[in-house]
Amino acid sequence: MHKTVSPDDFFALGIGQNQTTSQIPDVPITGTMPPWLTGSYIRNGPGMLQLPDKRLNHWFDAQGALHKFEFANGRVSYCSKMIESQSYKFIRDNGTLNYSEFATDPCKSMFGKVM
Repeated sequence: MHKTVSPDDFFALGIGQNQTTSQIPDVPITGTMPPWLTGSYIRNGPGMLQLPDKRLNHWFDAQGALHKFEFANGRVSYCSKMIESQSYKFIRDNGTLNYSEFATDPCKSMFGKVM
């Protein structure tokens, strides 16, 4: 049986917690890691989605983040870092959206009556 997830839950579960740079030097694991597994797994993905007074409308609008998992000696570490694009820097410095994104337009509310 599948549980129905609301759009608000979907955003919160997906990337709502991924708003800042973070680091976990020793990720808890269940079981054992194969001794031959060493190296890094790096992926990009959505990061900041919630602004101080507004949530962006789509996962594609989220400011990007890099996520790195490091495997060595049977242990795993993790870190993430926001990608410092022009849009991200503007949001960080001003707390507002200044660029039109995939599904979120900062000017739409201003011109909403015209549309």
